[in-house]
Amino acid sequence: MDPRTYARLYGPRVPVRPRARPLVVVLAAVLWAVTLVPFAFLAFLVSLATLWGTAGGGSGLFFLCSGLVVVATAALLILLAHAPGVRDLAMDSRMLLLGATAGPLLTVLAGGVWVLVT
Repeated sequence: MDPRTYARLYGPRVPVRPRARPLVVVLAAVLWAVTLVPFAFLAFLVSLATLWGTAGGGSGLFFLCSGLVVVATAALLILLAHAPGVRDLAMDSRMLLLGATAGPLLTVLAGGVWVLVT
């Protein structure tokens, strides 16, 4: 159908924006709040190890490797957020999906670091 014909018959096309669902928004917020706990642990551990390594005359290789892991994890989440199927979701559903993906990733990473440190 010609877009001008549609506009003449029905007026200009106005896309319908999905409404936010309060339960999904609350679940996404709780999931991201829980996800921030292993992130804070990892940030504290990396900064402490970097400080000790720098004070001891280290090369800073641990900081570089830790930074690369963080950048790779962030890149993975960004790629997931811009995937065609996820991009079409409503923002609250997208945040819930990304929180459900980021939570286990950071928890496994924090658990692995905890096992290596202790």
